[in-house]
Amino acid sequence: MGAIASQALMAAIVIAAAAAMESAPALSSATVAHLPEGLARLAAGGSGWLIAIGLMGSGLLALVVVSLSAAWGIGELMGWPHSLNLKPSQARRFYAVYFAEVLPAAVVALASADLVRLCIEAMVFNVIVLALPLAFIVRLSGDRELLGDLANSRVHSAVLWLLTAAVLVAGLFGMFQYLT
Repeated sequence: MGAIASQALMAAIVIAAAAAMESAPALSSATVAHLPEGLARLAAGGSGWLIAIGLMGSGLLALVVVSLSAAWGIGELMGWPHSLNLKPSQARRFYAVYFAEVLPAAVVALASADLVRLCIEAMVFNVIVLALPLAFIVRLSGDRELLGDLANSRVHSAVLWLLTAAVLVAGLFGMFQYLT
C-alpha cells in the first residue's frame, strides 16, 4: 500500500508541476527540463509543505527500499547474516554494506544546490539503469532449461524484450530531453 501511495503521490506532483508551468503554452510542449520550474511555482504557501512532505516521504521510502534491498541481496549472496531483526554486532557486514550505500547518497543530497534537479536526474538515471536488470529477468524467465514448463513462451519473451527496449529508449529520450 505504501508503494502504491508513494507512486500516486509522485505522479500527482509531476502532473501538477506540469500543469503549473506557465512557460509551456500546452502540456504537450512541456519537457522534463521544465519540471523544476513547475514545482517551484507550486511551492508557494501550503502546497509547498505538501510537496516537501511528499518528496521527503518518497526519499525515505527509496532510502529504505533501495539500500536495504541491495544490502540484503549482497548478504544473501555472500551467506552473511542479513536482517534488521539482528543487532549490528550480529550482522556487521550487512550493516556495513547498508551504510556504505546510504552515506554517499546523503552527502550528494546535502551537497546539491538544486534538489529538484537532483531528484529528476536520479529518476531519469534509474529508468536507464533499470534496463539491465529487466534484460536479466527477461532472459531468465525465458530459459526452458532453468524453468522448464514455467518458462515464458517465445511470444511472451519477445513482448518482454520489446517492453525492455521501450523502457531503455524512454530513459534515453528523457535524458537527452532533460540535458538539452
